[in-house]
Amino acid sequence: MKIAEVLEDVKFVNDTDHAIERVKVAAEMCNELGNTPILYRMFKGGESSGRGAKNLMIKVDNTGRKGVKGNTNIFQKQIFDALKISNPTQALVSAPDNITGFHGTNFVMIPSSDFQAYWNSEIPDLGRFQGYKDEYKTKDGKTQLRPLDYDATEEVERAVAGYKQGVPGASEWDGEVIVDTPFYYMLNLHEFLSKYAGKKSQELVKGRPGDARARALDKEYGVVKKDLLQTKFNTYRDLGWYLSNPTMNFLNWFKQKESEKQSRP
Repeated sequence: MKIAEVLEDVKFVNDTDHAIERVKVAAEMCNELGNTPILYRMFKGGESSGRGAKNLMIKVDNTGRKGVKGNTNIFQKQIFDALKISNPTQALVSAPDNITGFHGTNFVMIPSSDFQAYWNSEIPDLGRFQGYKDEYKTKDGKTQLRPLDYDATEEVERAVAGYKQGVPGASEWDGEVIVDTPFYYMLNLHEFLSKYAGKKSQELVKGRPGDARARALDKEYGVVKKDLLQTKFNTYRDLGWYLSNPTMNFLNWFKQKESEKQSRP
């Protein structure tokens, strides 16, 4: 899902001091989330393709959203209402295998500690959910539309009954998780692994050997070692430790270098 297609207030980092404060807050949030499996999502548009501390940690205020991609689907809004989801966004528990995909740059999503999560093993993507009746499912590239006065109550009730609450493990589910949260942070996966999580973590995003052009492309479209990433960063508690230690150490070092540069005559 593209953030540009929904109504969310996205706040980028202003400078290194701001990045340090934001990482402190995010680390505390991760510690509160504890053994909850890590969630991922993509961000597409504008500054998210940048590099450095200004793009390391994005804050998204998710309060009062009026729409979300897929609301033209007759099922989605009814299912949100039935589950009493007021601030929805979509995420995945399966770690990405690339830096940037079709829907944008890959980020780790850090929701508020009082968030709720829902998933349904029959519905990997609610925005594309076509219901349960075969006559209305796409076949051979053709879709039979439901009448304008179609009563979807029975199918909505079946879908709602199938939703489980909580964040599943990556081995349990690789589809969409609906997250109900008033705000969340997003940690730029490539920036974090390549610079802020220690030297050993750099191996998780190392690109292909080759010429300068290939290496440049890898910075945007390179491969992430998914299985190793999932093992090393399995829960928010794991992530919180790295944010509090290697990430904070690097940011504090960088701030010192900035100060030394500014003090030079």
